[in-house]
Amino acid sequence: MTGHELVAFARGKLGTPYVYGMKGEVLTQKMYDRLRILFGPLVWESDAAKIGQVCVDCSGLISWGTGILRNSQGYHDTADARGISAFTSAAENTSRRTAVPMACESALLRAAALHIGSA
Repeated sequence: MTGHELVAFARGKLGTPYVYGMKGEVLTQKMYDRLRILFGPLVWESDAAKIGQVCVDCSGLISWGTGILRNSQGYHDTADARGISAFTSAAENTSRRTAVPMACESALLRAAALHIGSA
């Protein structure tokens, strides 16, 4: 997957509910309970209202698009910085607010520019 394909994928997911630890799957009660145990206050009580919906976090958005399941540190560790400025400036100029936080969009655009995990 190219950086541009990853950005296009992510744009198609704008509005997807954000839940820390999710990777583009339907949030179940069991998953919610497990995430609360694993990540504590990073998974909010209000996230329980998202049970039954497909949810994602920042690294989960990239995992969902690429099919490479990693956490944010795993993506960071395999990044190869090339052409990042064009993608980050696009992220900085974006003003649309969605369920997926702007920080995720910015991280995704940087990740796409880094050709994460692939040539």
